[in-house]
Amino acid sequence: LTMGPCRDFGLPGLEEIASLPPLSVMPDYVKSLVHQLKAEGIVPEDEALYLAELVETMAAAPGHVRFLDDGKKQEKALRLYGISQRLSFITHPLRDDLLLAIGIILFNLFPSERLVGTLSELKPREGPLSYEYNAMMALNELLRERLDDALYHADAALEAAPGPDRRAYVMMLKGCIELRKGDPEAAIGYLDDCRANDRLKARASFYAGIVRYEKKDFLDALRHFESAGSRADDPLDILLILMNPPVAADTG
Repeated sequence: LTMGPCRDFGLPGLEEIASLPPLSVMPDYVKSLVHQLKAEGIVPEDEALYLAELVETMAAAPGHVRFLDDGKKQEKALRLYGISQRLSFITHPLRDDLLLAIGIILFNLFPSERLVGTLSELKPREGPLSYEYNAMMALNELLRERLDDALYHADAALEAAPGPDRRAYVMMLKGCIELRKGDPEAAIGYLDDCRANDRLKARASFYAGIVRYEKKDFLDALRHFESAGSRADDPLDILLILMNPPVAADTG
């Protein structure tokens, strides 16, 4: 249980959550940010338009940047690094927020520990970017096995989460962290406490069922699998639930 539930036949376990990007609330904030900095003459009009269009595209098609070919990724990264370099020489209370937003986009293009380290030196103002930043940092500190840091950022993301779906994402992430720390009961508590749309709630119920199944709490596991099945409407989620081992046979 310290590594998270998994299936011998290759079904994704709870750690699949750790491959999901944070639910984005960044685009609207970044667009307002670059609009203000453009009006103040801090960001040139062409760069402001480029950033606004880029975050708008990322919002419409989450994760699309990871499917770009290497040439397109490098082209975008070079332009973003150029914008960041120019911003680093100015003094403005909103500068760090824009640098963080650009850093988050760069991380989606080319994930790296070095970039995570650079981002950890910046602190966002309170607001939408605080959620985005801390959720991303929690995820990456979990993947780097820095569990106390992961929990710190998860708590900060939870405090800044602007709605139930974002809170549910962080609660599932906290469940991952607690499992890695060897505390399945705490993980179950976070998974059970998800208050979200049906798809996220179905996922949380499914993974809570897996943890209970691997603790040999078969009846409770079955109840959670049934709850997940009743909420799921995405075909991939339904397939994942239907492929779950038949725990009912183990309860008798």
